[in-house]
Amino acid sequence: MIPLHVHSNNTLLNGTISVERLVQRAVDYGLTSMALTDKNSMHGVIQFSKIAIDKKIRPIIGCQIDSPENPSEYVILLARNNKGYSELCKIITSRKLNDDFSLINLLENKLENFFILTPSIELVKDLEKRDNLYVELIAAKNEKKNNRNKYQFAQEKGLQFVVTNPIYFLDEKDFLLHKTLTAIRLKTTIDNLQPEDLADDEFYFKDPIIIDHQWKNLPQALENSNEIARRCKVDLKFGKYKFP
Repeated sequence: MIPLHVHSNNTLLNGTISVERLVQRAVDYGLTSMALTDKNSMHGVIQFSKIAIDKKIRPIIGCQIDSPENPSEYVILLARNNKGYSELCKIITSRKLNDDFSLINLLENKLENFFILTPSIELVKDLEKRDNLYVELIAAKNEKKNNRNKYQFAQEKGLQFVVTNPIYFLDEKDFLLHKTLTAIRLKTTIDNLQPEDLADDEFYFKDPIIIDHQWKNLPQALENSNEIARRCKVDLKFGKYKFP
């Protein structure tokens, strides 16, 4: 399984991992590619891409775009090509500057230069079937019931699905660091945090081999992550002049 839902510390006061440590962990696990999908941000993309390429990891450039009205609803957009990268920059700008930004309206566009991942049935229930749209199944014990419902929905609608291991912290013990940063962001104390304020305590960088074993009964969900990774081909052409 290729990590397609990954947050660095550029997901401010939520993600805890430096880009360098993310890439090094991918190297340690023997991965050939991985994504970076910081929330409403691409601040780490250039650094990530340069370090990943240097470490022989093929970078997949993406972003998690959440709903202004309901941050728990989101899509992950993974750029398939350079045009997708350019469009993603514009989408993020729109998300930050436009008061009327809507994920529903965004998804009404074809978004042909992206792979679209979302765990939200609500966002995709009225969309026509597309070959670049995937229902996101999440590799965590607390998500078992949700995953069953999403899988059944995908089967009924003829939608594709993919398993992800959302990553907010590097190791299981780093959950406390995530809690601390979240408390700072929300201007409260750790003791006053609610479960919905936090990422799941399983959202650390797990060994993909373990996830492959856990999801062996649904091999298509694993293969789809590999297929998406193979088809994402953004080349930022470092070392060449780029004129506006």
